[in-house]
Amino acid sequence: MFIAGKDEYIRKGTKGYIVTYGDMLYRSLDAVERLRKEGIDVGLINKATLNVVDEAAMKEIGSTGFVLVVESLNQRTALGSKASHRINWGFGLADMSCSSELGSLSATSIRDTVTCKRVLRTVKHIDALL
Repeated sequence: MFIAGKDEYIRKGTKGYIVTYGDMLYRSLDAVERLRKEGIDVGLINKATLNVVDEAAMKEIGSTGFVLVVESLNQRTALGSKASHRINWGFGLADMSCSSELGSLSATSIRDTVTCKRVLRTVKHIDALL
């Protein structure tokens, strides 16, 4: 159920969270389900309201091992970009002194797409580093 200003928990997780929205939601859900079958308890958040920070959700996901922002927009201008973090979502985690590692996975060019396999590889890589 959509509630303005609130992040939607698609799956709760303990190891880390993938935060996504729009057309990347179904690909990220596929990746989360596959990771769970392999024993990696990853959660999934649908960031339906991009311009509002859900502080309660940020505190919860910020207490896990990692947060990976997955999106189809260009990495220079997307939610997970450094510039966007300062005015939007990502730097809120840093400002709250959360312990999570923060990463982003987005398109690098117009021909690039973020696939389920890229999400899987990235999460497995992060998990191996933790």
